[in-house]
Amino acid sequence: MRLICFLFFFLPALALFGQKEPDCRDMLEKAKTFENKNELSKAVQFYLNALNCNSGLGSEVGPRLKGVFGKIEEQKKQVEVQRDSIRQEREKSELSARANRMAALAMQKANSGDYTLAWHLAVVSWQITWDSLNGGSSEPGVTAIMHDIVSDTAAWFMKSIECDMLVLSPDGQYILTESSDQSVRLWNKSGNLVKILDKYEGGGGLVFSPDSEYLLTMRKDKTVRLWDKKGNLVNTFEGQTSDISLAIFSPDSRYILTVNEDGTVHLWNKDGNFVKTFQGQIGCVSIAQFSSDSQYILTAGEESTVQLWDKNGNLVKTLGDNLDGIALAVFSLNAHFLTVNKDSTAQLWDAKRLF
Repeated sequence: MRLICFLFFFLPALALFGQKEPDCRDMLEKAKTFENKNELSKAVQFYLNALNCNSGLGSEVGPRLKGVFGKIEEQKKQVEVQRDSIRQEREKSELSARANRMAALAMQKANSGDYTLAWHLAVVSWQITWDSLNGGSSEPGVTAIMHDIVSDTAAWFMKSIECDMLVLSPDGQYILTESSDQSVRLWNKSGNLVKILDKYEGGGGLVFSPDSEYLLTMRKDKTVRLWDKKGNLVNTFEGQTSDISLAIFSPDSRYILTVNEDGTVHLWNKDGNFVKTFQGQIGCVSIAQFSSDSQYILTAGEESTVQLWDKNGNLVKTLGDNLDGIALAVFSLNAHFLTVNKDSTAQLWDAKRLF
């Protein structure tokens, strides 16, 4: 009777114990199969099941699991690369659409006679789709519209006039060119020559006033000449201490700022009267700008300083702290100004609070 009870209760248990190792081994083989099929999540599941089933399989399961986890990490990296590629393509597509919309708006503005805005919109759309490998816009539509606007505002360009410098008047009605024969010429937008303004050895700079009524030519004889839009000489600004590196109009077109290569800054009115030489200027100046209301002037240069002046040429403030190599200094419309260092650090200032 005892023998019968033993056989009844313990033989099934012995049978199950004998089947444990084959069942665990079967889990391990299934895990390998899933791994070979690259079904890695299932492979991990069966490897862990096999290990829980029989811890003695650890020496075999451990390296397998490590290899599977490595493959999973590699797949994640590939997915990230694909996502980045998709995102870049989407951004490129959005940028392309934006550029084409901007170019279309540029053409619309040109057709309505707003050549200044048309030109700027076309240039921006051209720049954001610039393809450095092909040397032009990556968007044929942008290229075509840019070509049309140039043709409309400067028909002379199609006549292959050689020039080293070109400036378009803000109202889009006139073009200034400096040619390889050292001549400065004024053209109307139809490509007709208005007048040869100047001829001298060595080029300077060309600037239109914001109201398009006047223009400046900078000469290598240390003089700046002011002309009207008909090509008549109005005034000559003399007394510069060295060659002129920069000349700008105030937004109201009433004042002219000249910057010399030795760092000297002079302020004039458009009648040719000298107003003031800036005192306290630090180093050579590479950036100069009036505020939109013509009340302030920014200068910046090599000494990592930005200086704020009032419209009479009086120094308001010298900013040097935390400025390391000025790459950009620009006014906003509300007397705030932005400075950008060469390390791309940007700071926003309020001119009115610096007094």
